[in-house]
Formats: sequence, structure tokens, C-alpha cells
Amino acid sequence: MGFAQYFFIKLLFVMVMYFLFIYLFHHLISRWLDVEKRKIFSHELINAQHEKGDKVIRSLAAVTYIVGFIIIIVTDFEPDSWYFQLYGIMAFFFVVGQLWKAFMEKKNIDDIREFTYTMMETGFHIFLFIAIFSTVNWLY
Repeated sequence: MGFAQYFFIKLLFVMVMYFLFIYLFHHLISRWLDVEKRKIFSHELINAQHEKGDKVIRSLAAVTYIVGFIIIIVTDFEPDSWYFQLYGIMAFFFVVGQLWKAFMEKKNIDDIREFTYTMMETGFHIFLFIAIFSTVNWLY
């Protein structure tokens, strides 16, 4: 088996483990906080202000990806730092979007458990991102 086959098997393993941990987290925390179980990776908007802010965050992410791609192609830039890598940028904008959602829940929903759930979910995603990205060297 060549490099590509090992790489994709390892990548598949990491993705399956990530989704398994997220599924278990959603199941346990929604039961513990007694909130309505959310669909995994669903995109629930609170109100029009949340929708506008979410569009701005997603637009900034898309512009950042495009500008980064152009810079890499034009200048032959080799990013050494994790925050210049695509996965670092994706993780950053994912966390910003989750924090925006938590802020809108705190501001507009009376049940504090929804806000708590979103903040715990964001913290768990950050933990998993750090765990995966800090040990990703074995993937190559």
C-alpha cells in the first residue's frame, strides 16, 4: 500500500472518531441539560439578525479562503504556522460562527440551557480541534 492509501485510511479513521465523539457529546449533553436534541451539524437560525451576522461570517470566511488561495498561487507562499493553514482558518470561522450563535441565543431565548448547550458544544469542538491538529503529524 502506498502513501495515499495509508493517508486516506488514517484520515477516514480521524473523521470517524471525530463524528463519533460529536454524536456521543450531543446525545449525552442534550439528555443531561434536558434540552431538545438538536440534529448534528444542523444550521438553526434564531432570527433575522442572527441570519445577517451568519451571512457576514460566512462571507468573510469565503473571501479569506479565496484571498489566501490567490496569495499562495501568486507568491508560492508556504505557510508554516497552523493559523495560515486552511484547517486553522476553517476552525477559526467555525468557532466564531458558534460563538455568534451562542450570543444570539443568550440575547433572544429565555431558556439559558440552550446557550449553555451551545457554549459546551463550542468548547468541545475546540478541544477536539486542538487534539486533532496537535497530533496530526502521524497522519502524514
